[in-house]
Amino acid sequence: MVPLVTVVSIALGVRKSLDKEMARPSSIIGFSSAFAITSYPVLYQIIKELNLLNSEIGRLALSTVMISDFIGLHFMALFEFVRQWEEAAIDALWYAISFVGIMLSIGGARQAMIWVVRTTPEGKPVEQAYVVAILVWVMVVAFASDVSGMAIANAPMWLGLMVPNGQPLGATLVEKTEMMVMEILMPFSFAFVGMNTNVTSMSGQWSRMVLLLVMAMAAYVTKFVAILMTSRFFEMPIRDGLALSLVMSLRGQLEILIFLTWMDLEVISHS
Repeated sequence: MVPLVTVVSIALGVRKSLDKEMARPSSIIGFSSAFAITSYPVLYQIIKELNLLNSEIGRLALSTVMISDFIGLHFMALFEFVRQWEEAAIDALWYAISFVGIMLSIGGARQAMIWVVRTTPEGKPVEQAYVVAILVWVMVVAFASDVSGMAIANAPMWLGLMVPNGQPLGATLVEKTEMMVMEILMPFSFAFVGMNTNVTSMSGQWSRMVLLLVMAMAAYVTKFVAILMTSRFFEMPIRDGLALSLVMSLRGQLEILIFLTWMDLEVISHS
């Protein structure tokens, strides 16, 4: 919460100097939460690649980031609700109704997945039809999320968090989709960001970017210091505290998706 409060305070203090889109309340909520919150999917993948899943630092980081991500998801939903409200109150009402409907459908999917796990014999793989149905449902909730005004990645991410971990269902879904997502879809998303970013356009525009960069740096520095001070308060070794602070400050593919959403909503310029 310390980085979030810091970024919001800075944004409110320099609001008159921000671009019109960036100065809107919805935009302040959006980029403040994006700078301050660490996402669970990103951190889990990084810790897995560093072989830290079974270490004390890895377990502590994942436990902490679950709370952070829970807060972040609510702030992203609030960002989208406020943005709809700024357009028209009726749009915000329909957004709220759609949000409730999508969350109910995801809750129903959770119960269905628990039933699949319970009815699958121990040691046997999940039936292919169930796997296909879940992947189709991912596309359905993504479409519903986009149509209702939410970011297209929000509902699929919430659905992913509802999947029971481990065998037989969670491990099967990872096995069936990991290569396609990590080796094909993610590189295309990175390429798409690069194709829509004109680095040379930043020349002569630093005066418009400096405030955003200051808020980003303030979020990272305050997060690093707050985690380090908390670790020292609980008498954690300084080396472990530094490692935890650095790990919790890392960013990844989810921030790329947020960047794409901001470009799509014209919160930031395509250049």
